[in-house]
Amino acid sequence: MIQAPISLVSIAIITCGRPAGLEKLLTAISCLTFPDFPDLELRVVVVENGRKELAEAQVESFREALKDIVYAHEPRPGISYARNAALQYAVVDSDYVAFIDDDEYPGPHWLNALLLCSLKHGASLVRGPVIPILPCNAPNWAIHGGFFMRERYKCGTEVRHCASNNVLIESQLLRDSELRFRSEFALTGGEDTLFFLQLCQRFSIQPIWCDHAIVYEDISEARVTPMWLKRRATRAGSNMPQYDAIIGNVPYYRVRWVLHGLYHIIVSLLLRLPKVSPSELQRMRSHIRYALGVGMIRGAMGQVVDEYSERHSN
Repeated sequence: MIQAPISLVSIAIITCGRPAGLEKLLTAISCLTFPDFPDLELRVVVVENGRKELAEAQVESFREALKDIVYAHEPRPGISYARNAALQYAVVDSDYVAFIDDDEYPGPHWLNALLLCSLKHGASLVRGPVIPILPCNAPNWAIHGGFFMRERYKCGTEVRHCASNNVLIESQLLRDSELRFRSEFALTGGEDTLFFLQLCQRFSIQPIWCDHAIVYEDISEARVTPMWLKRRATRAGSNMPQYDAIIGNVPYYRVRWVLHGLYHIIVSLLLRLPKVSPSELQRMRSHIRYALGVGMIRGAMGQVVDEYSERHSN
């Protein structure tokens, strides 16, 4: 058993139009176990973004299972606004803040593993794996292509980037930095990557990987399409130059990202040459790489891809 001065951990969740996902997530959180932190208190913060729907009633239904659970509503459409609202509640009096998304659910030892990793490595920022769960009717190219898989590392490995889908942050860093998720990325996504890049730069720290802190992500049928994957690649590519523009210290970043984009486009076109006889899987990889390159060039020119606009216009 670990003896450590950890008394309160907040889990920050934002949600928008995913009642089934939120229900599954809150159910999994209510089943979390803390064998190494038996006296730990847990606070769960749920922020509903955009129109008010079912989230408040769902939160109330978990009041008995999760004693300290908070519901808040952020009417301004945009993921950055919702994350900032969640952060506002989550940092109060807490030792750590964990972020997880409303289309995910954790294994029972998820948070215990993140906390152990933080203490073992003296890490203020810990990131864990997200395992995709594809729909049962997913096509072969989606199953074998690894398009939804993220790279995994040995526990304790320093990693470069963080996202809000499975991360633990020491609350004092958040209070000291006063950093917030930037509104420019409210409808594009990628606000979390920039947030953690800025946090790491400000405190000269690196995220540590915890491979035991498992989170699962339900991949909807709507995402298992070439169109969705190409759009996601274009958005990811367009965000990269925006990060450099905000963080600074990257000379000629526009030229750099145009060249990066052209490289990806050229490679993607070479993969499609008739003599190569690309398979369906190769063609898909080529299309996604092409979209990534186009996104990089668009981002270098100051263009953005509003990935989350649709969710708030329906």
